[in-house]
Amino acid sequence: MSRWMLILFCLALLFFGGCGSDDDTPPPPQWNLNRLWPTGTNPVPSPAGDGVLFLQEEEPAGLYLLQSGAVVLVNPSGPAIRADYAWCADGTRFAFSSPGVPGEGDAGIYVAQVASPTVHEKIWDHGSHPRFLPGNEGLVFAGPEDGSDSEGLWLYSFTSETRTRLAVEGVSPVVSPSGLKIAYLIPGDRFGRIIVVLNRTSAARDTLPGTVLRCTWLGDSERLIQEQGIEGVQELYWVRVGSGAPALIGPGTYPAGLGAGQEFVYAGFDGDRLAGLFITTPAGSPARVSATGTRPSSAAPNRILAQDSLGVFELTR
Repeated sequence: MSRWMLILFCLALLFFGGCGSDDDTPPPPQWNLNRLWPTGTNPVPSPAGDGVLFLQEEEPAGLYLLQSGAVVLVNPSGPAIRADYAWCADGTRFAFSSPGVPGEGDAGIYVAQVASPTVHEKIWDHGSHPRFLPGNEGLVFAGPEDGSDSEGLWLYSFTSETRTRLAVEGVSPVVSPSGLKIAYLIPGDRFGRIIVVLNRTSAARDTLPGTVLRCTWLGDSERLIQEQGIEGVQELYWVRVGSGAPALIGPGTYPAGLGAGQEFVYAGFDGDRLAGLFITTPAGSPARVSATGTRPSSAAPNRILAQDSLGVFELTR
C-alpha cells in the first residue's frame, strides 16, 4: 500500500470513529415524544399499564385518571386534591390527600381503586403526601405541622387498619425502591429542609448534610438525588446514605429516578430559564431527551411523563 493510500485509509477510519478513537460510549437512545392530553399538570404514571394521574385547573377542574386514551374525573363532587398523589406497586390503587383544617370537613388521606376511581376510602382526617409500602403492607404519610400529637410521620396498616407513629416531626416521605428505607424532610433554614433517612429494618436514622427543596431515590436504594436552592439557584447533588457529603451534579430541578438503575431525569436550565428534560447518572454526563417539559416523573426506565404549555406528554425509548 502506498504512503498516500495509507494516510487516506487512516483518515477514513478516524472519520467513522475507528482509528485512534478512545470514546466507545454509544449515543443516547432515541426518545419519542407522544402528546397525551392538551391540558394538565403534575402527571404521575402507573407502575403497571398506561395509567396516568394528573391535575387539571380548567373546568371541570380536579384530579384525572387517563387510561387507554380516555379520562375520568376522579373527584367530580369533591374532595379537593393536593398534588401529592401516588400509585401502589401493581397499579391497582392510588392515594391522595385533601387540604383543609385537620380533623374537619374533607381534610385527610384517601385511597381509591382504579376499577372505581370516584369511590374514595378515607384513611385519616389528617395528613398529606401518602406513599405506598410494598405489597399490601400499608401507607406512609405526614401529619400536619402544627405541634399537635398528630404531627410527624405515620404508617397506616391495611391489615390491622391502625396507625403507627414513625417520627415526631417530618413531611414529604419518599419510600425507597426496596421499601426498606424512608426519606423525609424536617425543618432546616431559609434555603430548605433537612433530609432524614429511616431504616425500617434497624430503626436507625441518618441525617444527611445540606438543606434541600426535594429529593428522589435512585434504584439501588442507597443514593438520593437532592435539589438544593441557594439565592435562587437550583442545583442537583447526589449523596449516599450514611457516607460523605453531597456531590454536585449541576443546575436542575424536579429530579426523578428512572427504574432500578442509576439514571434519573430532571428539568434543566439555560441560565435562569427551563431548557427541557435531561437524563444522567451520578457519574455521567447529562443528555437532553426533550427540548421542552418540567415536573418529570417515571415509574419505568423507558417511560417519562412531563408537562409543558401544551399539556401532558410522555417520552418513551
